[in-house]
Amino acid sequence: MNNRQILQACFRGALELKATDALEGLRYGASPAWDSVAHTALITELESSFAVELTPEDILQITDFEKAQKVLESRGVSFVA
Repeated sequence: MNNRQILQACFRGALELKATDALEGLRYGASPAWDSVAHTALITELESSFAVELTPEDILQITDFEKAQKVLESRGVSFVA
């Protein structure tokens, strides 16, 4: 799996989404699946899967799929195909 697929798997696992559920457009707090408990699970999954330590500022910035990718890129994770 490439890093984008790993990121997708993190979101699907933490937010308990189906493989067919769209990730683009999903927003923290705007979706019933993405509450504070799911957010904590997502952060844990991201840190474990990408071997990074996210700061409180990073965690607050992760409010959608695209922003999660940008935060991870700032931590040295490459999403280039």
